[in-house]
Amino acid sequence: MTTSSDLKLIVDRLSQPPFSRTTLSVIQLHDELEPFQLLQLLNDVVAHVDDANPSSPHRDADLRVEAPEDTVWRLGEFLRMLKYKGAADGDAFRQSLLDGDRTTILAALAFLLKDLATHKKRAYLAPFLASVEVPPEFLQDDVTLDLTRQLEELQTQFKETHKVVDQMRQSGNNAGTLKREIQQMEEEKQQVLSKIAKIRKKVEEVPNHEQWLEAAKNLRIEQQNEAQIAERIKEQRNQVAQADRKLAAAQQTLKDVRATISPSGPDVLFSKLDEDVKMNKYLATENLPKQIEDAKQHLRELTQVLSEPAMSDRDLRGLEGEIKELNEVIAKLAEKRLLKSTTGDDKLALFRQQAAIIGRKKEGTAAKLKALNEEVAAVTAELAAKKEAAKGAQGAKMLKGEEFKRYVSELRGKSTIYKRKKQELAEVTAEFGILQRTEE
Repeated sequence: MTTSSDLKLIVDRLSQPPFSRTTLSVIQLHDELEPFQLLQLLNDVVAHVDDANPSSPHRDADLRVEAPEDTVWRLGEFLRMLKYKGAADGDAFRQSLLDGDRTTILAALAFLLKDLATHKKRAYLAPFLASVEVPPEFLQDDVTLDLTRQLEELQTQFKETHKVVDQMRQSGNNAGTLKREIQQMEEEKQQVLSKIAKIRKKVEEVPNHEQWLEAAKNLRIEQQNEAQIAERIKEQRNQVAQADRKLAAAQQTLKDVRATISPSGPDVLFSKLDEDVKMNKYLATENLPKQIEDAKQHLRELTQVLSEPAMSDRDLRGLEGEIKELNEVIAKLAEKRLLKSTTGDDKLALFRQQAAIIGRKKEGTAAKLKALNEEVAAVTAELAAKKEAAKGAQGAKMLKGEEFKRYVSELRGKSTIYKRKKQELAEVTAEFGILQRTEE
């Protein structure tokens, strides 16, 4: 559907050279012109777009003499070559042109007039870059295959040559722009020289003007030196601030190292190392194999579920009933076992219960320790990334005022979180060591 903006665009472009249809209005275009006149306008625009082609069939076409079928075929093929979407369905589009459909003709006119330069360039290149459809059975002939390859090579050479020509044309336009700019700068230079001459003439009338000029020169030099010194002072202050930050980081690292070193001597350190060894041994020999076995069991169950055929709602209800019955049986067996253990002479029941509690608590502590280790590793990686980013931020803008206060506040918050997590990790490690010794 053609909009009012498209109609205005068509009227505006047709009123300009080379068309110069100054008497054409939007109302005439939309209501008064006959389909034949609209088709003649479309042919004129197509002829203008294809004027770079010396053998263009549109230039001398006379619609009064040419058969309507030939006209719509010629215009439809040209618009399809220009990638016009409306001409994608060739038969329907040509039939609309043949029927004199006003909407179809106006939409094609709007497409052509909206970007004439691009369409002219595409129409010029199309005959040289058009692909020749050769049936596969003819490509078996060596001569035909060789000609096809030569055509592709020549088309590639044409593209490169045309690209160079375009660049040369653009550089020519740039050269003209540069010439105008140079001329304008020369004019401005003459104006500045004229002003300098007037000012110099006024200065020469001032008594002792040579001394005043020398004093002004010295003042300008000193001002430049002052600006350079101020810039160097600023750079040195930034370097001092960076050195202070590095010193604070080194002092904090030293403080943390000293805090980790126990003042009680090597015995406490060896005890802590022994606890770490026991913890890692438990994780490696008991915890991790159990997790691996659980994962394998889960994988086997999933594989079994996938291998079974799809179940209906009736089958699911049956399975749910079986699960309920089995849970009831398990509950009854647990009650019988509890009664038997409470009425019998099982003196080890209390110790077994305590061992089970300690085992569950140990497993929970190991899971908590794993989570804390992962969190500490993530925080350590983030800290390393921040340090690398800080190293690469040489000459960065210094934080001042509220930004610096906010940065310090965030830093303190993160430091508090880090210390708390570190304390929790130490407590969990100690608790794990106690549980390990209790179990032994």
